[in-house]
Amino acid sequence: LFDVKASIQATEFLLKTTLHVLENDSFNKRIIRACEFFVPNRIHNVVGAIYGLHGLPLSPRELIDSAESTAVTPAVLGSTYSIE
Repeated sequence: LFDVKASIQATEFLLKTTLHVLENDSFNKRIIRACEFFVPNRIHNVVGAIYGLHGLPLSPRELIDSAESTAVTPAVLGSTYSIE
């Protein structure tokens, strides 16, 4: 596993892509994402995956106090999903 750090310009050149900066001021988040990209032929056979260029992070969620949560038991699942 390798962690590669590169400038936006170098990444765009090497992967033949355009990177976009996405910002969410409500959550004070800034991420960089790519559209379609291509792994160079000379290294494609040794690259299993490239992470971090697609997808969006989940919005922060408020944690539920365990005192407020309902216990999920086989009986609850059976009742909810009509399982006998």
